[in-house]
Amino acid sequence: MIHCAWQNGLHVPADLSVIGFDDITEASEAQPPLTTIRQPMEKMAEKAVNLLLQQIQGQQEIDQVQYKMAPVLVERETTKRMN
Repeated sequence: MIHCAWQNGLHVPADLSVIGFDDITEASEAQPPLTTIRQPMEKMAEKAVNLLLQQIQGQQEIDQVQYKMAPVLVERETTKRMN
């Protein structure tokens, strides 16, 4: 995406902001480093395991469950703050 923008005369983040999702290792190593959304993976995994154990032990029957967990914006160099 960033390379395509550059090929078309656009500069990140001056002309175009780019944001990724999941905050993979490559995001911080990219040039320029990619702004991204980080999910609380450990909390998500812990909740899933606990729900599964409860269901296996017969403590709770789970049909459909929703939990909201706040993601974190990891600001790097592919976005520009607007004043």
